Amino acid sequence: MTEGEPDREATEQDMVHRSFTDPQIRAMVLAGEIVDAPSLAALTLYTMSR
Repeated sequence: MTEGEPDREATEQDMVHRSFTDPQIRAMVLAGEIVDAPSLAALTLYTMSR
């Protein structure tokens, strides 16, 4: 994945983003820190393509 420029809506202007390693993301999913369906679907597709 390649990080791009954020294109946030007005209500998202206070959001902060940062990079995570694959092991960190896996740990966050397993710990229940990442639970939204779009993120999990994207992570699944990413994992399947590797």
